[in-house]
Amino acid sequence: MKIRIKKDILIHPFVFAIFPVLHLYSLNYYEYPPYVLVKPLAIIIPLTGILLFLFNRIIKDYHKSGAVLSAFCLWFFSYSSIRAYLKITGLMLFQHKYFLVLYFIAIAIIILLIFKIHIDFRKLTKFLNIVSIVVTLSVIINFIVLYSQEKTDLVQKREITIKNQHILQKNNFPDIYYIILDAYAGARDLKETLGFDNTQFINYLQKKGFFIASNSHSNYDFTKFSITSTLNMEYLPMETKKSDPDIFLLKKGAMFLKAINQNEVGTFLKSIGYDYIDLSVWNGKYSEIAFSEGLMRKTVLSLPYLGHYLNALITRGYVLDSISSLEMLQETKKPTFIYAHIMIPHGPFMFGKDGKKTSFFINVKEGYLDQILYVNKRIMKVIDGILMKSKTKPIIIVQGDHGMREMTEDHKKNVKLAMSILNAYYLPDNGEKELYDSISPVNSFRVIFNKYFKTDYKLLPDKSYYSTDESGKFYYINSFE
Repeated sequence: MKIRIKKDILIHPFVFAIFPVLHLYSLNYYEYPPYVLVKPLAIIIPLTGILLFLFNRIIKDYHKSGAVLSAFCLWFFSYSSIRAYLKITGLMLFQHKYFLVLYFIAIAIIILLIFKIHIDFRKLTKFLNIVSIVVTLSVIINFIVLYSQEKTDLVQKREITIKNQHILQKNNFPDIYYIILDAYAGARDLKETLGFDNTQFINYLQKKGFFIASNSHSNYDFTKFSITSTLNMEYLPMETKKSDPDIFLLKKGAMFLKAINQNEVGTFLKSIGYDYIDLSVWNGKYSEIAFSEGLMRKTVLSLPYLGHYLNALITRGYVLDSISSLEMLQETKKPTFIYAHIMIPHGPFMFGKDGKKTSFFINVKEGYLDQILYVNKRIMKVIDGILMKSKTKPIIIVQGDHGMREMTEDHKKNVKLAMSILNAYYLPDNGEKELYDSISPVNSFRVIFNKYFKTDYKLLPDKSYYSTDESGKFYYINSFE
């Protein structure tokens, strides 16, 4: 008996469906572990098969169904890319209210043409199969090119001088809690820009013994830039743009995930006997959520309100688990460094001020401020618990990694709010005397290590670099006045 191989096998709908997943990962492989691909592919591939089956039941033509499905996949994942192109060209059509109409008209016309055109769909299948394979190869080649490019290691390997080595024998070091509240802006700018009075929370911190750096600004206004800088106690390697001395360009191939996971702060503390507890967005648990959100932003699901609501559903449980994990930590025999990075008050706005789920039609300003009120309550409970259970007075930093972007139509105010941060320190044994009102995160651990471990770090100038995206182009901020 001869076995016949079916030559007109249909693969292009599946390839066009998974192409956006592979493409997104190829551009961001240095930020995400490979396993982030598993869930999206495990959902998309079977779903494509189900849709192909349903289309075929309706259309009664396997190859025509495949063509319709491929058109649908390309249409579904192209929403944000086409809008971005229109925005660059300056056409007002990029606005959702205009673009959405054109977007749906376009897919209707394409599907209508597929039904009306008289062609051999078997031959079209062969052609689209070849195109899909070429597209896949392009992603692979692009990934290889990016992977082979020169990398910039952001972790400096240097010897740390400790003035009094005998302190290392004491073994009674304080636990260190580094708590990042993502996109938490400083009280003064919250008041001036958004009319929000955060005095109650600031007073609570001060009564507990915290020093509030009320004139503090982030060094960068995106998380990966800011955290890399803070945990390695250095500014990012940048070069001045020749045509404009106020513009700085990040060196190519910067490996942020490595720099954060192998940061100098953690390396030093481990070397003197600290345990390291990672409750951050970089420990792998959040990677799948972040990648899924990035993928969703490419699609029509990124529509106003709908995209936000779906992201809130995905992220809410993770944020609750992060706060709960911090609340449940117990003091250990060894000194411990706890890095907790909580994705709040940053959007999506998933909590009302009482912690309940938000409505579908959320107001951005109201959502942001309500999440500040909610996280204030939770962090006060966390701080009370830490101080109550700690036998040795701990070190606690509560800090925003950056402020909040695009909250007003005034560009200058937006920049100021984006760089403004909450920056609060609980430093026992008069450690607050080492601090100053304008201290920025790059100097946080330099001050702490010099005070408690007798290192010899020199304080760096407190600078701020603003960027409109994560491309690596920064604008130096000379003044916030």
